[in-house]
Amino acid sequence: MTDDARRDTLILAKGYPYDLPKGSYILYQGEVVSFRGRQIDMDGRVPVLSYGSNAAPQQLKRKFPNEPEDRPILVAKTVLKDFDVVYSAHFTSYGALPATLVPSEGTRLNVFVLWLLPPQLEVLHKTELGNYDFGRLRGLTTLVDGGGVLKELLLYRSRAGALTQNGEAVALAEVPAEGRKFKAMGQEAMLEAVRKVLAPAQALDDFIVEVARNESARTIYRKQLAATALKPKLPRWAKLLPEKK
Repeated sequence: MTDDARRDTLILAKGYPYDLPKGSYILYQGEVVSFRGRQIDMDGRVPVLSYGSNAAPQQLKRKFPNEPEDRPILVAKTVLKDFDVVYSAHFTSYGALPATLVPSEGTRLNVFVLWLLPPQLEVLHKTELGNYDFGRLRGLTTLVDGGGVLKELLLYRSRAGALTQNGEAVALAEVPAEGRKFKAMGQEAMLEAVRKVLAPAQALDDFIVEVARNESARTIYRKQLAATALKPKLPRWAKLLPEKK
């Protein structure tokens, strides 16, 4: 691996969930455009909750590099009550510890809703369904910027469950929340904590590169994380994809 490739791998892994926006925006042909005063045709779009990196312009640009001008993506801010965002018990293919959603009474999350057209949702499925189930969460009363009050949202939920430390789930410090019950840690600190358990003889950067570049090692580490993972139920959640065969 070249020095540049190694550096890029470390930036991508340690940076998750990247620079989350402070407010709503539109991704228009790879550029971030202010949501205020703009009109978007909402016909056919569906609301998909984004509680991790999928709200970050950097990540959306990676996943949607060539969206035509008639398919902008609206990323709308919302507050989700009684849930929190914690680390999932698996690694991404680029070495990060991603997120999953769990119930947490009294917690208020500052998260986002992606309003996606069917072709855009198919693109997102290709990046998520390997590690996540896709489904519908009902029974909500969520005010979405520009979308009114929604009673249900679509979302991805990790199949691996919640990563634990001392038997407890750990929240993503980078995701703002009020009334948080879980201990919160940043991505790099969480990676270091996991490294100490899984690969105590390795330096952190070497561990991240191995996870990102060695699928066999990533699989072994994932099995070790799964041994202590929690799988709390999401109330009023129904899986839609992948469908049972």
